[in-house]
Amino acid sequence: MRETERGVASLLGARDAILVPSTGFALRTALVAGGAFKPCSVVIGQVCARSSWAAIASVGADPVVVPVDPNTLTLDPDAVGRAVDSRTGAILVDNPWGVAADTPGIWSRVDIPVIENGATATGSAFAGRQVGAMGEVGVVQFGSGIGGGRPRAPGAFLVTDDPNLRERIYRSTVGVRVSARTTAEAVRTFQGWSLSRVRAQAAAARAAVEGAGLATLVGGPERTMATPWIPVRLDADAPRPAGFIYRPHPGVFIVDGPAMAVGREQGVQLVTPECGVPGKAADRAADQLV
Repeated sequence: MRETERGVASLLGARDAILVPSTGFALRTALVAGGAFKPCSVVIGQVCARSSWAAIASVGADPVVVPVDPNTLTLDPDAVGRAVDSRTGAILVDNPWGVAADTPGIWSRVDIPVIENGATATGSAFAGRQVGAMGEVGVVQFGSGIGGGRPRAPGAFLVTDDPNLRERIYRSTVGVRVSARTTAEAVRTFQGWSLSRVRAQAAAARAAVEGAGLATLVGGPERTMATPWIPVRLDADAPRPAGFIYRPHPGVFIVDGPAMAVGREQGVQLVTPECGVPGKAADRAADQLV
């Protein structure tokens, strides 16, 4: 297992990676190890993963909701800087649907822990830096497949460059048992995971969306995608994918799954090869790019 953890750290350009049972457990551990728990607050984006919101609630911290950049759906670094005060214990950065947040820009504006939830964006990058290795601690998972999204990956990895934080994480996970089955599946999944392939699949899916001429892509040229689900602003006559949305707080959208709509307020929906983009065509194009 330690060899796989070293492989994950090397892939992301980080010092250490630690296998834990799940994304939720990893995020909660990161918040506790970083000192972000009751009675502090945690800054989170208006568009966030359910696991991020649940992790904040699990440590008893208060969420401070910050607007996202409408062009990327990720945290706006300037808005984060304005939201931080003496009660803020951490910044929890989501990377929705593989769109990498400007985590370095956020970290440059604060002097508190910046935690990345990169579970749905493993392999994506911002300005050449990999999601999961741009903050003080990151969370990543490895999965495969392109049809409707990745299957749920076994376990999750906490990633950090900070040796002191690494020790606090280890102390926080003493007595936590990662099952032999989860460990074996995590090793097997990582060994079968290919960075070049997931990026090629993402590029093929984006090209298919662009070729359909039905939508405007969300993101920017400095962001490298590694997921097959594509956040877009659909044209008026484009087909709409079905999905669900959770709203635990006014103005907060929590997405779960590869075909979820963000909501009319953001004007963005999610398209996958199963929602108007031919999956087999995307797979063939990916094969040609690898």
